[in-house]
Amino acid sequence: KEDEKEEEDYEDYGFSKSMKIHQHSKKTKSRIRHNNEVEKKKKKMRQRKAMGGKARKPLLKAIELVRDPQSFAEKLFRVLRSLKKIRFEEKLMFMDLISRLIGVHHVILLNFYSYLQNYLSAHQVEITRVLAILLQACHEQVTEDSIIPIVRTIA
Repeated sequence: KEDEKEEEDYEDYGFSKSMKIHQHSKKTKSRIRHNNEVEKKKKKMRQRKAMGGKARKPLLKAIELVRDPQSFAEKLFRVLRSLKKIRFEEKLMFMDLISRLIGVHHVILLNFYSYLQNYLSAHQVEITRVLAILLQACHEQVTEDSIIPIVRTIA
């Protein structure tokens, strides 16, 4: 019964039966390496199959571990607004960090959306990046009153 189950595993995951065929052959380095690779692939496929249709969570472990995200986001936003002589690329990095904090922890920082609205213009070089930052900062708890002006600016 185990042999039938193993054969089904090989067929399910599309692997050749080479591991089964070479079970009693001489153990060479390349064959051992190949068998290990096949085992790893089988394990990954089993994990994916076990996960099913579950969506993957983004890998933002450091942002998830922030103790007080509301005050941290407010401080970062205050620093961003106070810095006058800073390159635009650095401003984008600040905005990206703040938007990820807002998106992951569902922080409400209404002034951030009006600040982003200043950078939503047709002549903006990094408009796609600004839009991505805006999308990261949107969540269910953001009021419509803060989003509608941005939508009008885009349209």
